[in-house]
Amino acid sequence: MEDIEDVDVETEPLSLPDRDEEALRREKREELADLPEEDLRAELARQEEEEQEWRDRFDVDGPDELEETISGEMDADERRRRRRIAYYWKQNRHVRGMIEEVLDG
Repeated sequence: MEDIEDVDVETEPLSLPDRDEEALRREKREELADLPEEDLRAELARQEEEEQEWRDRFDVDGPDELEETISGEMDADERRRRRRIAYYWKQNRHVRGMIEEVLDG
C-alpha cells in the first residue's frame, strides 16, 4: 500500500485497493493473534495516548468531529494534516476493535 504521506488527500480518496475486505480483516486478526498479549495491550495504550493528544490539540471527541473542523479558510497544509489525523484515528479504532477481539477470544 502506498505511504499515506504521499497521498494528496485533497484529490485522492483514502481507501484500500479493491480486495476482499473480510480476507484482509482475517489476515490482520491472525497477525494480531500471533503477538504476545503484553504487546497488544501496549498498542492499545499507545493508541489511547495518541488519541487523547488529538482530542486535546483539536478540542474534539473523535475523527468525525475533527473532519467537521476542516474549512476552506484553512491553508491546504492544515486541511491535509487534519484529514490525515482523522484517517489515522479511524484506523486506530478499527485496529483496536480487532485487538479487543483477539484479547477476548
